[in-house]
Amino acid sequence: MWRVSSGADCVLTSEKQSEEIMFVYSTAAVQAEMKYRQERIRRDFQRPVWFRKRLPQPPPPCAPELRARPAM
Repeated sequence: MWRVSSGADCVLTSEKQSEEIMFVYSTAAVQAEMKYRQERIRRDFQRPVWFRKRLPQPPPPCAPELRARPAM
């Protein structure tokens, strides 16, 4: 018999095959955990605000040409 060290009260016997053991985590739960961890890594390893490059600002729009009277 082996005891699981994670605190779960799951005892495995040598008679039970590893194929018969059900997975505790669903696919959606694993994907959500992966997404959370990737986002956390991305957030934790960002450069500080003062070190980042400034985003390029688009040039201000040009004013239309002013004329004394409308062209005919």
